[in-house]
Amino acid sequence: TKSYIVDPGLQNNRENSMAAENIGWRLENVVYIELLRKCANEFLDVYYYKPGPKDREVDFVVCEKNRALELIQVAYDIDSPKTFKRETSALIAASDALQCKNLTLVAFAETRDVEIEGKVIHVKSALDWLLTEKENND
Repeated sequence: TKSYIVDPGLQNNRENSMAAENIGWRLENVVYIELLRKCANEFLDVYYYKPGPKDREVDFVVCEKNRALELIQVAYDIDSPKTFKRETSALIAASDALQCKNLTLVAFAETRDVEIEGKVIHVKSALDWLLTEKENND
């Protein structure tokens, strides 16, 4: 189970909440809150995906009934090739397992599309992603 803080003001009470290693967690929390807002009126569900204990998780799976519409991974900094590979490989593996082609990687400051193993991953800056209304992914 993953837990998120729905009131961002409460994050400041967490020990070391402003430490550099917690910035990614804070960004993921912001994305979760926004996903709740974007999905609320469309009767969509938001889950996370981790098929096994040794597998990488995908932060968010947006579903309509039993169908995955979008897979979203959140990473504050994807400049490191190791981090980029870790985040994108989790999306690719989940895409195959869940038969979902709509793949998004929300990063702090980068926007571009990348193609990996024949799949397009939309890398969006957090600002761009937050300011974009939910798209119809049918």
